[in-house]
Amino acid sequence: MSEKPTYEELEKRIQELEKVEPERINAKEKSKPSNDRLNQIIDFLPDATFMIDISGRVVAWNHAIVEMTKVSAKDMIGRGNYEYAIPFYKQRRPVLIDLALKWKMGYEDKYLSVRRLDGGVLFAEGYNPNLNNGTYLAGSARVLIDSEGHPMGAIESLRDISEVKKTQAELLTARKKAEEALSKVKLLSGLIPICASCKKIRDDKGFWNQIEIYIDQHSEATFSHGICPECIKKEYPELAEEILNETNHKKNLTLK
Repeated sequence: MSEKPTYEELEKRIQELEKVEPERINAKEKSKPSNDRLNQIIDFLPDATFMIDISGRVVAWNHAIVEMTKVSAKDMIGRGNYEYAIPFYKQRRPVLIDLALKWKMGYEDKYLSVRRLDGGVLFAEGYNPNLNNGTYLAGSARVLIDSEGHPMGAIESLRDISEVKKTQAELLTARKKAEEALSKVKLLSGLIPICASCKKIRDDKGFWNQIEIYIDQHSEATFSHGICPECIKKEYPELAEEILNETNHKKNLTLK
């Protein structure tokens, strides 16, 4: 059993504490302007941003996150026990900022993707059905280190990427439609065997087909039949002059 300190030892310890306490208070007072400036900077950020201390209490809750969650800074700052998760998930639970402080297996599954970036930044994307009737969010979080290299808390920024996801989905749909349309297009290519006399084409089964039948079966082209001037003279010699004059007359009327 340890001996009780003597009166002299107690007196010495009290004197030491009296010296340390003013120094601690003075350091705290000196850091206050710096903390105020930091809070002003965070409040000015365009992305929804909040900060917690090492114990998990909210120490900053900027204007953008107030707009996103409809929860005021007055109602959030100083709160702990995962209070900051409630506006997003309707329950107290670790979020990205907590994973940055202390990784917990299994919680990465609650996001569409989670990855670590340079500088110790944790980045994630997720869909939140509870926020504004469904919102896609991209978040980044990292640990905050004090001047002595010790963790002092963490900060997280969130951005609404619903419009980006909507555009990506529309582009994906358009791409699928284009690929489906392209898959339906029939292209003629390669060596096509054609009769030098009757102009029939031999298909891959060895049958000879009329050229229009073959092209119709192997492409998206359609035919509109007519008769050329040479064939009119050959097939209808007695009517050729009359037919050709009438055709030229109609063509001239169309040009006028």
